[in-house]
Amino acid sequence: MAKYRIESVTIEGFKAFTEPKSIDISGNIVFLFGKNGNGKSSIIEAIRWCLSGGEREETLRNTFYEGDCCVEVKLKSADSPLTIHRRLRQGLGKSDVKVYTSDNKDVNITELFPYMSKLGGEGVYILSASQVQPPGRQRADITEFGPVIYEYLGLTEITEIIATIKEILELCEADRVKLDAQAEELKHKLQDQLREVDKSIESLVTAPPWEGTVPPTKDVTCQKIKNFVSELAAKLEQPVAQEGQPEQLLTISEKAIEKIKSKDPQGLKPKAENIRKHVMSLTQMKQEFQRLNGLLQECANRILNLEQKLSEVSKGETIQEIEDRRNQLKEEVARKALRAEVLRTGQKYVEKEGDEVICPLCGTEGQDILSTIKYNLGQETQENRALVEKLHETEVKFSQMHDLSTALESEKRQKSKLMENIENLKSILYQDFGISEKADLDTQVENALSSLKNQLDEMERAINDVNSWIEEKLREKRRLGEELRFHELRRKQERLQYWLEDGLEMVQKPLSQIDQFLASVTEIGDKFSQVLDDKLEEIIPPLSKELTRIYQGLTEQISFEQVSIVKHSTDGENVMKAPELLIKVGTQRRPLKLWDPDKVLNGQALKAIQLAPYFVFSNLQAQVLELDLLMLDDPSQHFDIDRIKLLLKELQNASTHAQVIIASQEPERFQPHLNQYFTPEQRLMMNVRMDDPIEGPFLG
Repeated sequence: MAKYRIESVTIEGFKAFTEPKSIDISGNIVFLFGKNGNGKSSIIEAIRWCLSGGEREETLRNTFYEGDCCVEVKLKSADSPLTIHRRLRQGLGKSDVKVYTSDNKDVNITELFPYMSKLGGEGVYILSASQVQPPGRQRADITEFGPVIYEYLGLTEITEIIATIKEILELCEADRVKLDAQAEELKHKLQDQLREVDKSIESLVTAPPWEGTVPPTKDVTCQKIKNFVSELAAKLEQPVAQEGQPEQLLTISEKAIEKIKSKDPQGLKPKAENIRKHVMSLTQMKQEFQRLNGLLQECANRILNLEQKLSEVSKGETIQEIEDRRNQLKEEVARKALRAEVLRTGQKYVEKEGDEVICPLCGTEGQDILSTIKYNLGQETQENRALVEKLHETEVKFSQMHDLSTALESEKRQKSKLMENIENLKSILYQDFGISEKADLDTQVENALSSLKNQLDEMERAINDVNSWIEEKLREKRRLGEELRFHELRRKQERLQYWLEDGLEMVQKPLSQIDQFLASVTEIGDKFSQVLDDKLEEIIPPLSKELTRIYQGLTEQISFEQVSIVKHSTDGENVMKAPELLIKVGTQRRPLKLWDPDKVLNGQALKAIQLAPYFVFSNLQAQVLELDLLMLDDPSQHFDIDRIKLLLKELQNASTHAQVIIASQEPERFQPHLNQYFTPEQRLMMNVRMDDPIEGPFLG
């Protein structure tokens, strides 16, 4: 008999329960009778949850209850009663559990029951706890016959070892595949790099930077680089570092060349620039001198042309004489006009007064006056017309002479200014370029330009010689760099060839070690598999016989009267795997054929084969447990009266070592037979009913 038994359970807010309710469960075997939906299953599940917890705890709450979900189980024993309290608080998805001793001392449930085993399936719950570790795993689903069989036979550890070995093999094989892929990838990368290096070397050999067809040794190249730096140091006339790696010396040489390029010890560049400026200035002055002389000649030609025109127009007269004559003609025309006006006024007067008028000046009368006036007016008009024509001719001549004189004066002033500019330009040439006033100016300018250009050409040749030398040294530096690169490529080529020929063996070595390890682990796994197989061959026949006995006692099935445990493995699966153990049913009429129970059984027989494993394995349990609890929910479905009796007989056997709780909706099938198997002290019966979901179940 187990050390602890359940004395009572208090349920609040769990499943069908709302307000706290305490239930006495003090018998070896407890029967909970009630209709479906009245809460008897909630009691079994509440006990299971309190003792072992569960998953998706948030689904355990009562919908109509706003408080916490709590279950408290009191365990009695001969020396130390315990209280286990599990609470699922509002708003949380995980419960907490506390254990109290009789003196209210807190105890950790894992310390109290370090090895709690839970087997469960639909309608069957088995909880057991011990102070020593039982063989095999601690948890299994009773509907999964294979794990249950391994659990009770103490073979779970071997199956787990085999599964672990399989995982190790799979991981190692995956690592091997990965390492092999990495080695292959490394090989391809090395080959690609070697091809690139070979291509570069071939390019250098085809157009070698060294003299001749045979590549120099690296020592020769390094000495050439040192000599090159020494030459540059001598040219620079400054100390230059001449020790170091070849790459460093090439960098130093490049900087030295830049210093030489920027250095001008003879001052050739500023001198050349100064001469270039003189050439440009003298050329510009020459062009300006030519331009001014051209303008001066044009101006002289225009003056000559104007003077000729002025002479033709004046015909020996001066402009003043023409102006005086013009003024005199203007006065004559004015007098003639005034005289004509007087005559026209007198004419109008005589015509108005008639024949009787007398001239106030000469005393002439009548028609004689008018005739005289008309005659004189005709004469005056004719004379005036001749004077006006003569005045017009005079004014045109005056205007022409005035315009020509003005233009002539303007050209003379322009000529004077041009001559002044030419003299200023000559003065600059005399002073700045040493040109003599006595010799021919054009010839001297040409000679000066020729001399300056010769000097400039000479200096530019000197500068170009320096630049050519610098360019040659830059090319030499590049050739030395290419030589050095050739040696680096050869060294890289040798390294790559070594890695491809010898170095990859270091990568292959771990692969060989993995292969050896895989072979060793496989051998170990095979041995464990053989041990397991031998053990199963030994124990499966008697277990199958015992399962058949219990099954026949519960069902008296005649169509499929035998129960067998069979080993099952899927074709093509890795052999490194514990065989799957299945419950099959068969008949003596076809001894070579076995069937799945759920495909050929129903009702009473199917329920019986679900209960049979527990009764078989509980009979094999030799260890005295701290806690041994069997809970069955409606185990008698589809059972006839005879099978009920056989079930009670097995429950009687189970109650000798376990506390049994049965929930059933069929009290009329159990109650008539209880006295035959259980004394009143051993059993406890309760009726469960529920009138209102808000108030929850009632027990009586």
